[in-house]
Amino acid sequence: MMDKKLAGGCHAISSVLYVVLKEVGEKPELCIGECQKRGLPPFDHSWVTLNGKIVDLAIYLPLDMRKGECGGPVVSGVDVISRGKPSIDYGITTGLLFDWNTSTVIKVPFNEYMSEFPDEKDGLWTVIENALPSSRNFDIAAMKEKYKDVKRVVVR
Repeated sequence: MMDKKLAGGCHAISSVLYVVLKEVGEKPELCIGECQKRGLPPFDHSWVTLNGKIVDLAIYLPLDMRKGECGGPVVSGVDVISRGKPSIDYGITTGLLFDWNTSTVIKVPFNEYMSEFPDEKDGLWTVIENALPSSRNFDIAAMKEKYKDVKRVVVR
């Protein structure tokens, strides 16, 4: 993750996770909003919910904080390191504006965001191809068509 500049890449990691979960038959929701760890300033963030529970693999490597400062990856609403409730409050409302990066992610069509991600030949579609079983016939053009109407759910 560090080599591909995905540390702090919550928008990218959540986007990839969303598509991978959809491809294996799940019904995730791709969320974007503000989060806060008690005692720290709020920050913009992306995550996925699945069956109403948070799945957040990116929280372990936040952009402007030390690794693990916000806890471990969250799966099914549980911090997998502490095995407890995440130390992050998701989808809070502060009244602050989203930063430039988050505002851009919200505005840019999903396919464009996925395709133009740097460091991969075909953007984040390559990451998805690598994450799915190799037995699948992966067709990037078909994936772009399939996911062209994806919208992030703004949670505030």
